[in-house]
Amino acid sequence: NRIGVASALASASSAFSGRKKPSEKNCSAMLVTDTQEMWIVGKDAFPVKDDCKYFSLVNISGIARGITIRNAKYELENAEIQSSFQLGISNEVLLGKTAEVSVQEGCVLLIRTLTE
Repeated sequence: NRIGVASALASASSAFSGRKKPSEKNCSAMLVTDTQEMWIVGKDAFPVKDDCKYFSLVNISGIARGITIRNAKYELENAEIQSSFQLGISNEVLLGKTAEVSVQEGCVLLIRTLTE
């Protein structure tokens, strides 16, 4: 039973609706499907291994600031992602490297599309 990205985003977004905002310091949760792994990432640096085809960062609530992505095809340094303008879609980990994602303010959903 596969869940599409849109369904997963809707589920993750509704999980935040009407609830207390998660702590920015320790903002973690995980959702796994047959083809994707999804993590909610906050301040702690989060590793993304090169065993995935693509990874994306999606802001599901407000504005996330201070976003840094290293060892990826499209790197960011101290960037901002708004829920109305998604800047972190369809990135790739550099071959033989482990990408690193960190967020200084807010949380983002990191989606890893698994290699088939």
